Amino acid sequence: MNIKYFKNGNINIKLDRDEIETINENIKRWNTAAELATLDIIFNSAELDFIPAVDIYGSAGNFHAEFFMYNAKTGREYNPLDIDLINAASGATLKLYGHEISEEALLENYDI
Repeated sequence: MNIKYFKNGNINIKLDRDEIETINENIKRWNTAAELATLDIIFNSAELDFIPAVDIYGSAGNFHAEFFMYNAKTGREYNPLDIDLINAASGATLKLYGHEISEEALLENYDI
């Protein structure tokens, strides 16, 4: 996994070929959606420090879902869309744009 942290808190993630193969195997083996298999790789990465929200996903309009995750290293929340995760599973760079989150929201939305 290639990870690039930016000063403004944004993160770019490019999955390696073996990680993409693992995602594809999980999709076939467990009948898992590509976005969930991609999240599994991201949440289980030793290089990243993401924590999923209690309610991990929500609606981002009529056709997409967004996923909520917090990164302890940057202290920001990230909300990638399902299509972004699907594209990352195909080899595209996942661009995560972070925003600050209040201490109250952090305690309410994450098991910290």
